[in-house]
Amino acid sequence: MSKKSTSFVFILIILLIAMFAFSSCNNPSKQSTGKNNTEKESNEAKVKSDKPIVLFDLAHREVFSPSDSGMRGMKKAVSLLRSLGFEVIENQEPFNKDVLSSVNTVMVAGAMSEFTEEELKNIKTYVENGGNLILTVHVNFFMAPLLEELGFQITDSPVSQEEDAFHGSNKDFFVRDIVEHPVTEGIESLAFMGTYGLKGKASDVKELVFSSNNAWLDSNGNEIKDESDVIGKFCLVCVREIGKGKVVVIGDDAIFSNMLIGNDGNMRLLKNIVKWFIGERGEGAI
Repeated sequence: MSKKSTSFVFILIILLIAMFAFSSCNNPSKQSTGKNNTEKESNEAKVKSDKPIVLFDLAHREVFSPSDSGMRGMKKAVSLLRSLGFEVIENQEPFNKDVLSSVNTVMVAGAMSEFTEEELKNIKTYVENGGNLILTVHVNFFMAPLLEELGFQITDSPVSQEEDAFHGSNKDFFVRDIVEHPVTEGIESLAFMGTYGLKGKASDVKELVFSSNNAWLDSNGNEIKDESDVIGKFCLVCVREIGKGKVVVIGDDAIFSNMLIGNDGNMRLLKNIVKWFIGERGEGAI
């Protein structure tokens, strides 16, 4: 090849390189697309990870389902939590470390099957490490071991009272004896439908909501105050801080159901609980 041909080829190569460089400079979107997508995905993941998660347990045959829009469901409570900035998920697995590791709050609404010894240990460890727990009761038998593990006790029979009863039943009533606490802030009354009484087994349990002084434990289920029934004032809502976490126990699993959440006090109670657990979130400033 002659020197003239060699020079021509060399010049052509230089021109092609220059044209490619010019094209890249005038089309910066192609250069930055990968980086921008990566940053966007990273930001979305961060937002999602910062959103507190409430886990509704369904692995223990809970009566009140979070997806049920009927009277015995909790769909309204779920909508309320989401409006306050919480992500809500359902759980169908036994409580193990993987299930509990990524959630801020666990709701067990009226378990109707037993917890294994391993589950009891995992739940307590979860709370001690900073997890939050809401426990409501449908039948005391299934919940008693978990409550004992966490420092609470429950009565053998449901509570009845004649004062402020509704639905024509002494098991369905309003209560107004409420101790001041972040969980009860701004609440004047609460509606219950078939609640058990609670008591602190641990000395640092705080009892917050009470029946009337003349309530009784309806041991035979006849809704009549018999001589053999225990009569007195019973705690219906109590709380405890365990390690870095917090626990709220309510003797009635219907309290946040679709049929009762419309009561101002019941709705406020759920708002207060999540605020006490995690703080104000989302569009619905509490």
